[in-house]
Amino acid sequence: MKKEKQYPKDTRTEIPVTTHNWGPCLVRMGVDEGLRMILIDEWKKNRKNKELDYRKNLAGQLDHETGYSTESRKRILPYLGKYFQIYDQAQARFFQRQPQNPNYVLASLWINHQKKHEFNPPHDHDGTLSFVIYLQVPEMLRIENETGQKFSKSCGPGGIQFVYGEGMRDAVNFVSHFPKELEMFIFPAWLKHWVCPFKSDCTRISVSGNVYDITATKGLVKSERVAVKS
Repeated sequence: MKKEKQYPKDTRTEIPVTTHNWGPCLVRMGVDEGLRMILIDEWKKNRKNKELDYRKNLAGQLDHETGYSTESRKRILPYLGKYFQIYDQAQARFFQRQPQNPNYVLASLWINHQKKHEFNPPHDHDGTLSFVIYLQVPEMLRIENETGQKFSKSCGPGGIQFVYGEGMRDAVNFVSHFPKELEMFIFPAWLKHWVCPFKSDCTRISVSGNVYDITATKGLVKSERVAVKS
């Protein structure tokens, strides 16, 4: 029997997080190299499976969006659960309450290969929480974002933007960010967001997913559990 490949796990006792104080609990943090490695390796196993072509399920105008199989998600879960525990703690501080200790299941997981001129229009997700992890952000894209044309309230080329509520004078109703490799956003699934196109001849790679709190959904969602420990 072939031995399953092992990847380094995030052993940090403290992981710095950025909580955007503007309405919803939007949390940004760094993830470790082991998570990137297993996400890439499991994608390679799934990329030729036409049944995992995720484009029909998504709003994105991208040519390559591939889902992960059930077996792949099971292998990925042990490397992912820790970050939802961190989100739960950050959310408790954000709302000044005790941690809720939710019982999450991973309902969907897919990888995005964004190339020049491709984009994700304004959209939201299904589930309780959604997330995005940045695996590859080319340097030429960072330069384009820093030097390229930016319009008012725009995330700029290759950036992501979250919007909440109505725009009013002196009120902040959006968060714009140009990602770094190994950054992760976790946010309420209903939070509207989009990704701007770019002109650089390169590929930006990210992995997105949705989780449900089966305590809140009364166990109606059947999927692999994300191991979130209190």
